[in-house]
Amino acid sequence: MLIVYFRISLCIVGNRPYIFLSARVHPGETNASWVMKGTLEYLMSNSPTAQSLRESYIFKIVPMLNPDGVINGNHRCSLSGEDLNRQWQSPNPDLHPTIYHAKGLLQYLAAVKRLPLVYCDYHGHSRKKNVFMYGCSIKETVWHTHDNAATCDVVEDTGYRGLQIGTRELEEMGAKFCVGLMRLKRLTSTLEYNLPSNMLDFENDLIESTCKVT
Repeated sequence: MLIVYFRISLCIVGNRPYIFLSARVHPGETNASWVMKGTLEYLMSNSPTAQSLRESYIFKIVPMLNPDGVINGNHRCSLSGEDLNRQWQSPNPDLHPTIYHAKGLLQYLAAVKRLPLVYCDYHGHSRKKNVFMYGCSIKETVWHTHDNAATCDVVEDTGYRGLQIGTRELEEMGAKFCVGLMRLKRLTSTLEYNLPSNMLDFENDLIESTCKVT
């Protein structure tokens, strides 16, 4: 049975911010599921950083937004023959149930003034290399500004050439995303929030490690 979402935190304490994560809206993007697996396993681990994250945030997680498409081997569409990632504006509860209810949850959080601090949707990509992000800034996001990538002043990092990414590396990406959330916690918290020095060392080890997180 697929759980539409689950909460990592056991209870709501105070006004902890929400982190909303989702993945696999396109069935063919299997790498997104491996990254999500790394995230979930890390968050549920016994590491001090994971424990601190569970105490700091309330996690809402949808590990698979297109389960029927995945089960039936579709590449991009659901069984209704539609790209669910293009249905957020007006989702139909019968044709796009996962999008409909995920959006409903987000609308509820907005209504109670508890919008997520972070919403990250894990995807794969046919051309982008390694890990990248489309940000929320319309000014900075090529997708919205329609800038020609060739005219952008971007220096390509050629370090990825010849690099083979396997499931282990994908899981590591998901785990290191969690470490990034801890750094976000320090940046968005009051000055009274101090991370123990041993946890800072552990975090730095994770950031600098090579495929040893999971």
